[in-house]
Amino acid sequence: MALDPASLPDDVDALKRMIVGMARDAVHANTLIEKLRGELARLKRAQFGVSSEKLQARVEQLELAIEALEVDEAECLAAAPVVAEAVEAASRGPGRRPLPDHLPRVSSDIRN
Repeated sequence: MALDPASLPDDVDALKRMIVGMARDAVHANTLIEKLRGELARLKRAQFGVSSEKLQARVEQLELAIEALEVDEAECLAAAPVVAEAVEAASRGPGRRPLPDHLPRVSSDIRN
C-alpha cells in the first residue's frame, strides 16, 4: 500500500485528516491483533484439554488472520512514518508520572 506523493492533496488540513485516519486504523489493527492473540492463546490452552479437529482449524484460522493483519499493518507503517510514530506512542500507553515535590520522601530498607 505505497502512497504516491503526486496523488496526495496539497491541502495541509486534508493531509492531517489522512494521517489521523491512518493512525486510527493502525491502532485499531493493533488492538484487533492483540485480541486475536488472546483468543489464540485461550484456544491453544483449551486444545490440551479437548482434542478436536475443529479447534485446531480455528487455531490455524486465527494464526493466518494475525499474520495477515501484521502484514497489512507493516505495509501501512512503511508507507507513512508519521503513522508509525503515532502507533508506537499509543502502544506505549500512559507512563507512570513522578510523585509531586511536596510529598515527603521516606526510604525504607526491606532487608533489615
